[in-house]
Formats: sequence, C-alpha cells, structure tokens
Amino acid sequence: MAEHGTVGMYGNHKCRCEECRAANAAYQRELMQRYRAVGGRGEHGTPYRYDTGCRCGDCRAAHNEKSREWKRKRRA
Repeated sequence: MAEHGTVGMYGNHKCRCEECRAANAAYQRELMQRYRAVGGRGEHGTPYRYDTGCRCGDCRAAHNEKSREWKRKRRA
C-alpha cells in the first residue's frame, strides 16, 4: 500500500487527507511548469494548449471563445 503524502495514494487510493492533497498539488504544479517550458501540450488552436502554456494567436482565440461560452452559460 502506498504511503500518505504521495501522488499514488491520492490517485490510486482516493485519499484526500491534507498530506496527499499537498503532494498532488505539488506534482500538478511541476507538471504544468514542464509543459509551459516547452510551449504547451496538445493541438494548436485549442483551449488545452493555451492552458498548458502556448500563447499563439490560434490558442489564445480558442481560449477566449471557451471563456465567453462559459460566461454565457453562467449568466443563463
């Protein structure tokens, strides 16, 4: 069994104690830093690529459209 305070315990065993949540948050921060260092991940022109670090015009436009749609749904 995995130890508390690890990503394995958080992901595989669904533990949500403070230690496991902190380990998962640290892992996710580091993962996003790696993605951003190489200019993003995924297809260009998608909100996911923007979220992972790409700031080209196509990715920015996709992100803006997703944001506008989310705001429209929220207002309704």
